Amino acid sequence: MKMKWIIALVATGLFLFALSRLEVGGLAYGFRQMRTGALGLVFALQVVTQLLLALHGYMVARKAGMAVSFWGMLYVNSQGAVVDAITPGVKIGGEIARVVRLKHEAQATGEEAAAVVALQKIYSLGALGVILLPVLGYAMATLPLGVAFFVGAALWLVLLATVVFIPRKVRAWVEKLRPPRLRWMLWVRGVVLSALGHLTRVEKRRGAEVFYWIPPLIIWSLFPLKLYILAVGIYPGASMAHIFAITFVAYMVAMLPIFPGGLGGFEGSMAGLLVAIGFGAGSAVALTLVFRFVTFWFVVGLSLCYIGGRKLGRGKHATK
Repeated sequence: MKMKWIIALVATGLFLFALSRLEVGGLAYGFRQMRTGALGLVFALQVVTQLLLALHGYMVARKAGMAVSFWGMLYVNSQGAVVDAITPGVKIGGEIARVVRLKHEAQATGEEAAAVVALQKIYSLGALGVILLPVLGYAMATLPLGVAFFVGAALWLVLLATVVFIPRKVRAWVEKLRPPRLRWMLWVRGVVLSALGHLTRVEKRRGAEVFYWIPPLIIWSLFPLKLYILAVGIYPGASMAHIFAITFVAYMVAMLPIFPGGLGGFEGSMAGLLVAIGFGAGSAVALTLVFRFVTFWFVVGLSLCYIGGRKLGRGKHATK
């Protein structure tokens, strides 16, 4: 519990460090440095990211035998994105919203819906670990906290190996557990067994496992790539590895359950680290704010528009 507040204080200190070096008019100058073409490309890539998230969820749900459409999964993710924006860190609220919405969209049980959401999260976290290892391995010698996040990436790989590559052994171990007969503990055990059961079925098909890793690998790669596209227009000498590492560090800080949507921690860590690697304070703050708008507020706006449009369409269909 104390560690998350220490990290939050560090993030705040980084943001204050960036602000202390911000000259009058520096922020406006930073915004003027943004290229229109780069901004348009980044917004387009964010739309692609949202569609890929829906596609991956659709793939996992269909493999689990759920009758849900791609657009239905996009609606599920939109609901989750809105709830994520108003709940503190780690996206727990958003995941619960996805489970509830998927249950209704697919006419499935709560356990089946939770298993699909858990499966998608396993693939996502595993893909993150695969990407973090080479990126942070290269950057750890020159980037603050690089060693610590390298260890964190190794832990993601331990999770990946434990849950994905040997799911049968994990399933057998979970089946032997006899938790106290509390309703919520039995429900959690059932969800874990259901998710692992789906994994073992996917594992039986050669090549199928690789197929399910492709969307999350692309999604996680697009996330820092969007920052790099914006950053290289301002500071051509920016290192891609450093930009990737800074993006993931900021994202991990944002996952701390302190502020809704990770607001504050994300901006503080990203802006401070950008200044630390050579960006001007105005450029660093402007870059952070624009990137946050594209990957957070723009997504929330798109989600609300899609939710509203879908409900309006259903309402018109019901009146016919």
